[in-house]
Amino acid sequence: MVKELAAVLIIALAIGAALVITNRVTEPVITSNQISREWAIAEEITGIDLASAKLSWDQDILNLCNGVHLVRGKSPGYGGQIYLMIGMRGVNILGVRVTEHSETPGLGDFIDVSNSNWILGFVDHHRSLDTMSGATITSRSVNKAVARLSQIQPPVCAQ
Repeated sequence: MVKELAAVLIIALAIGAALVITNRVTEPVITSNQISREWAIAEEITGIDLASAKLSWDQDILNLCNGVHLVRGKSPGYGGQIYLMIGMRGVNILGVRVTEHSETPGLGDFIDVSNSNWILGFVDHHRSLDTMSGATITSRSVNKAVARLSQIQPPVCAQ
């Protein structure tokens, strides 16, 4: 009995160590990929090549100092937090993209532009879109987030 427990303990420790090592090795790559994806989404929303610009987010706001700014935010959905990015030119919405979510595939994942054009309806002045039947919590959450994030003003650009 003691030998079996010792064997199980050794196996558990080996698996735990392997998980820790894997996490430490892959974490920088995952973080780098997430940052690259976020910049790609920002470029998609604004239509501006941001790769060469030396820009940085200031508490979830990125002011491009040309009348365009981006705001990141989150809102509770049905399956967890929904993370969004919204692009603004003055009071007009340039675009909205969901950057991460855990909504039910086939039901609540319509908020992802790769699955549906629903979220493209926010462009220009629209602050709210019709809720999707069967995914009311998800669509209301996105609507509320867009309404809230579109009111955030960017910091003044340094001259």
